[in-house]
Amino acid sequence: MSNTIPVTEISKVFYARCGHKLAHLKEGHKCLNMHGEFYKITLSFVQNLKPTYMSLNMIMDFDDIKEKFKFIENEIDHAFLISKNDPHLNQIKELGLKLVILDYLPTVEYIAYWIYKKFKPIVPYLYKVTVVESKDNEASYYEIPID
Repeated sequence: MSNTIPVTEISKVFYARCGHKLAHLKEGHKCLNMHGEFYKITLSFVQNLKPTYMSLNMIMDFDDIKEKFKFIENEIDHAFLISKNDPHLNQIKELGLKLVILDYLPTVEYIAYWIYKKFKPIVPYLYKVTVVESKDNEASYYEIPID
């Protein structure tokens, strides 16, 4: 019989409609243009220790997750995501749009990484962030501890 670690995982899904463009891609790439995405953002939480909500048999209350991640609805949804290094940043700022200025290109991979890094320190049970940008394309970010 092998040793196992029992793990329970829960997930909460959020949605965000965003505009973005991916500067610095090869000439002619369609993502150089401003375009919109309808992101499905799935936050997964795991627990293999005694859960905080053990008396309730819960890892986290879904209402608490919704409250802690209001940032997605309040700051990301209906915003334009842009890299701080985008050559058109100043012109786009002048448009008066709701902007989220990122350190890197607003790719699906970076958005998953960015959300994870922003919230992992304050929500320790956060295990993985998955961002779906279309029926065929998604990216996940998580970290595996190495002993």
